Amino acid sequence: MKRLVCFIFICMLICANTFAQTTNWYVDGTLYQTTSCTSGNDVVPPTPPTKRGYTFSGWLDADLIVGSWSQSGTPSPTNPVYPVFYQNGNLILRAVGTDSNLIADTYNTATGKITRRIGIKVLYGTEDWRKYSGNDWTFLLPMANWLYGAQISCTHFPFQRGWNTQFGILLGNYQTNGIHLGAKGIFSTVDELKTWLAEQYAAGTPVTIYYPLERPVTENYTPTP
Repeated sequence: MKRLVCFIFICMLICANTFAQTTNWYVDGTLYQTTSCTSGNDVVPPTPPTKRGYTFSGWLDADLIVGSWSQSGTPSPTNPVYPVFYQNGNLILRAVGTDSNLIADTYNTATGKITRRIGIKVLYGTEDWRKYSGNDWTFLLPMANWLYGAQISCTHFPFQRGWNTQFGILLGNYQTNGIHLGAKGIFSTVDELKTWLAEQYAAGTPVTIYYPLERPVTENYTPTP
């Protein structure tokens, strides 16, 4: 389902002693409707557009650039797939999830600030991996500032829901650490997993996880000259 993104562009006009505001509402870059009001009145958004094959997810401030992502194919330990994110010059805005569950970095062009909602975890093979005692294929990795239950993206494992998944990766709960990795038939010990992770990093194909932050962070952005 393609997410419909609608942008708002506000033009202000001062005429005599009256402040008038004209608001243009855009859908897919095309003017959808124009509304106006005078000083002291509110601008009310028009009725959301209805289009077959789209899900309307709300009006967005024109000053806000929202991150995006795509991953071509299903990643596996022997066939890593690195996500492609929104990029414009040195501005990179990442995202995970889909449709109404999309969580993304944003850049406010008016303030020059980036709000990071997506964290990056590059695995070197030196992490504190642990074996889950409930089965022979789940490995656990503690991690700080992650959003419980959210979708994540990994370069070498597909995202799966269900803490007991046999092949895939997900964020667990607060009682069972951060990352859950199901690798049945691939690794049987923590040492095997850590050795493989180190080999991937040395080969220039590091296992990388992109995940939503529980507490977003803000940073200033300076465009490349």
